[in-house]
Amino acid sequence: MSELYDILVETPPTKVILLALDQGLWDCERSLAELAALCEANHMEAVAEVTQKRQTPETGIVLGSGKLEEAAAAAAELGAVCAVFDGELTGSQIRNISTALGGLEVIDRTMLILEIFRSRAVTNEGKLQTELALLRYRLPRLQGMGESLSRQGGGG
Repeated sequence: MSELYDILVETPPTKVILLALDQGLWDCERSLAELAALCEANHMEAVAEVTQKRQTPETGIVLGSGKLEEAAAAAAELGAVCAVFDGELTGSQIRNISTALGGLEVIDRTMLILEIFRSRAVTNEGKLQTELALLRYRLPRLQGMGESLSRQGGGG
């Protein structure tokens, strides 16, 4: 097709599922509504919400394994390609949740906000600053992701 056709036809928003841990410290519904609006600002459509009420996060995966199974089923049924967590996650939590969700991409609220700023930057300086902020945020979350490949030998 032509470039003009590509410009005129709007690409559909990316389908995402929202995840939240409700510890009773704030209004979870209001926070999820705000997260859905942030997703919309980043051309994402929240197709489902999975929340869990519990006092303390589950070690490594934040939500319980049953809730993550529920989220994985909802994501598969609704065609979601990403999960957005309402809060901040560590790198290991992102990896563990992604694994529990069958390899779905997982981002947290802070990463979503940084992505919005990056996508809306206009000047070269603004683009560089937002990209740098995003990379600085991602760096500690990337450590250990290549461990499975780090011990491969050269062969001979």
